[in-house]
Amino acid sequence: MDEKEKSQNQNMTENSDTAEEPKKKKGWLKILLIVLIVLVCIAAVIGIYAVSQKDNAEEAALSHAKVSRSEVSGLYSDLELDGLTPVCEISFWTQDAKYEYEVTAFGHDVIQFEREPLSSAGQNSSAAQGDTAQGGTASGGGAGTAGTDQNGTGASGASGTQSGMIGEAAAKAAVLSHAGLNESDIYGYQSWLETDHGTQIYEIEFLSGNYEYEYKVDAYSGEILSFQSDREHH
Repeated sequence: MDEKEKSQNQNMTENSDTAEEPKKKKGWLKILLIVLIVLVCIAAVIGIYAVSQKDNAEEAALSHAKVSRSEVSGLYSDLELDGLTPVCEISFWTQDAKYEYEVTAFGHDVIQFEREPLSSAGQNSSAAQGDTAQGGTASGGGAGTAGTDQNGTGASGASGTQSGMIGEAAAKAAVLSHAGLNESDIYGYQSWLETDHGTQIYEIEFLSGNYEYEYKVDAYSGEILSFQSDREHH
C-alpha cells in the first residue's frame, strides 16, 4: 500500500507540475504584453508632444533666417527621426532664396540649414559694388561673371581672391564664430573656392572633438549659406 501511495503521490505531483507550466507561460506572456503596451503608450505620448512642438521648431528656423511668417511662402515641416532624436525638417521660400532646415523637436536647436539663392542677381550686384569701391568700372558685359575685375587684373595679389571678395581668412573667422569655436579647437581644416548656381562660395570643412563640420560661405558678403555638423563614425 505504501508503494502504491507513493506512486500515486508522484503522479499527482507530475500532473500538477505539468498543469503549472502553461500557467507560467501565460503569466510571462501577460507581463510581456503589459510591457509592450506601456512602451507603445510612451512612444505615442512622445510622438504627440513632438508633433505639438513643430510650430516652435518652425519659429526657431524663421528666427535663424531672420524672417517672419508673413515674409515666407511654401512653409512646410515634417517630423523625422534622426537615430532616436525627433527632428523637424523645415523648408520655405523668401523672395530671393530657398531655405531648408533641420531643427530638433525638443530644444529647437538648428542642427543643419541651407540657403539657396533663387537667382544670381544679388551676387552680381555685390561684385559690381566691390569693383566700384576699388576704382574699377563694372560694365554690363561683365555681369555674367561675378567678382571678375573689369580692368583685367583678376586675382588680387598674394591673397589670390578676386576684387570684392572677403578672402578665405574672413570666411574662416565667420565660420568659427558661427560654430562657437576657436582656431585652437579645430583640426583637419580644409577650404576651397567654388561656383554654385552662379554664386562664388567658400566651402570649408574641419573637425572638432568628435564632430565634423561643413560650411558654405558667400565669397562676397560673408553670409553663411549652409552648415552641417555630424558626429564622426570611426
